Amino acid sequence: MPTRLPLAAVLLLLLLGAAAPTPARGGRVATELLAPGFTASYLLFIDTYGAFLASRSGAFHAVVYNPGQQQERFYLAVLHAPSKTCVWVANRAAPITDRAAPLQLTASGISAEDPNGTTIWSTPPFGEPVAALRLDDHGNLSLLDARNATLWQSFDRPTDSLLSSQRLPAGAFLASAASGSDFSEGAYRLDVTAADAVLTWMGSMYWRLSNDASSTVERSGTVAYMAVNGTGLYLLAADGGVVIQVSLPAAELRVVRLGYDGKLQIQSFASANSSKSPMDSGFVAPSDACALPLSCGALGLCTPKGCTCPPLFAASHDAGCTPSDGSTPLSVSSCGGGGNNSSPVSYLSLGSGVAYFANKLAPPTVSGGNVSSCQALCTSNCSCRGLLLRRLVLCPATW
Repeated sequence: MPTRLPLAAVLLLLLLGAAAPTPARGGRVATELLAPGFTASYLLFIDTYGAFLASRSGAFHAVVYNPGQQQERFYLAVLHAPSKTCVWVANRAAPITDRAAPLQLTASGISAEDPNGTTIWSTPPFGEPVAALRLDDHGNLSLLDARNATLWQSFDRPTDSLLSSQRLPAGAFLASAASGSDFSEGAYRLDVTAADAVLTWMGSMYWRLSNDASSTVERSGTVAYMAVNGTGLYLLAADGGVVIQVSLPAAELRVVRLGYDGKLQIQSFASANSSKSPMDSGFVAPSDACALPLSCGALGLCTPKGCTCPPLFAASHDAGCTPSDGSTPLSVSSCGGGGNNSSPVSYLSLGSGVAYFANKLAPPTVSGGNVSSCQALCTSNCSCRGLLLRRLVLCPATW
């Protein structure tokens, strides 16, 4: 008699077969899983704009990404497909420089090569061989072993964005891109600390979540991680209790994104894969454009009416301001090896009533000084490019 398998066994075999990864042919977008032995490049998938793997619902795509349609930098990235929003980048410090250069999935992991065949980026070595690359409907790109255990995942390596279902632990950060087409790490960061979430530019703080008008401090306690979900943005303790929260209108998917201009924004989508236009979440930080470090360029003065230059300065070609007398503002490269400014320096007044963004959140460097002592302090500090005085007896934090 022919042997008959129990119904449960038949269903199990069918389910396993449906989930098994298969190699994808060049130009064909696979769904959810890819097996080792796969190669992608922007040129191979040019008809799908670099997309080679879709999540099961199609909400997210893994792509060889060419931001801005320039031809110099290509990235392994995850996009929210309906909005074409880039939510993660693998090789931001080592972009692929040729549209035909390969991105390979092998039993050792993922690697990207330059046109000469030199590996420029790869996942770390693993103790087990890779059995599949998976992109799930949360936007998490992961490498799995034969037991479906996660060897590596994008959610553990955030770049400039945080997704619903993703956590940003205390001590971790989001770093802005350098520009809209250059995804190398820029000058802005969102840091999650044990007490708060802060935005910084070149190490100087310009925003704190606990000070934001839209936030509510629910309790004192140590922050374990940041998360965003259908009801808002949260800083949570290790036990899941809310430390600080921002309540938002209901949405299925949110993307917390730190822009290359230093703005932190939350995009909200009613449905992860059906809305091409994000809903207005109403959250932008800082809410005051003049609180952004470079809202008016270097040495520009920001007012509600627009940007101006200080009295002894004129507009420069790069949207900032420069001294009218032709002198050059000091840079770090002007410093000598001993930490002092190696060239003679002089000071130009910015006028009265001028504030510096970082001084709202930083204590004075020196109290009880005068103009001369504050200037001497700045001149002796290689990283100091100017100073602000309050009541002529304080030297607030210099920059």
